[in-house]
Amino acid sequence: MFELAHGGTLFLDEIGEIPRETQVELLRVLQEKEIRRVGGSRVIPVDVRIIAATNKDLLQETVEGRFREDLYYRLDVLDLKLPPLRERGDDVKILGLHLFRQLPGGKDPIMQSQFLYLLEQVGPYQWYGNIRELQNFVERANILMRNAGASSVTVSDILRRRAEPAPEPCQETESRDRRAIEAALHNHPGSMADAARSLGCSRQTLWRKMKKYGIQR
Repeated sequence: MFELAHGGTLFLDEIGEIPRETQVELLRVLQEKEIRRVGGSRVIPVDVRIIAATNKDLLQETVEGRFREDLYYRLDVLDLKLPPLRERGDDVKILGLHLFRQLPGGKDPIMQSQFLYLLEQVGPYQWYGNIRELQNFVERANILMRNAGASSVTVSDILRRRAEPAPEPCQETESRDRRAIEAALHNHPGSMADAARSLGCSRQTLWRKMKKYGIQR
């Protein structure tokens, strides 16, 4: 990974989740700017800029002994705080539309207009899952709009509010259920986990539904 990123930038997501043993290895690479391949003996110099992300308070993690203090100060050269999605206001529309455009039919002006209307109908919402929850909303909206018709989809068809969960595609009527599953598999070829996630159900439920409807992977 470091060898491939030589001369560039390496993004380390969820840095606060890595085990202490891995933290030691990462610190060594950052300090010595060199690596050894697994099973190899040759030292390979690397020049990599690190961008790390976490949703944890790493300073508090060092106090509680879960994150190495020396690694913390090695990484904490420039600290940028990104507010959660619920505090981003109109950014939700911008991000949502950007994600929508990446999906099948997402560049169609009518589809985009209807999608933005759906986002406006969400109203005040906490977006507890941040960008991943928004991405889930976008993918569900795209699947339903293409299979049930853009104008017939409502927010309650898509958004699973915590207080009152909306029906999930894996629990809908059989005809709509089948279309949603086929569309999800088409959008996520080779990844049952991603297909199930976009539908809002588990892989086990998706497998069971596929067997029931005779849908081939």
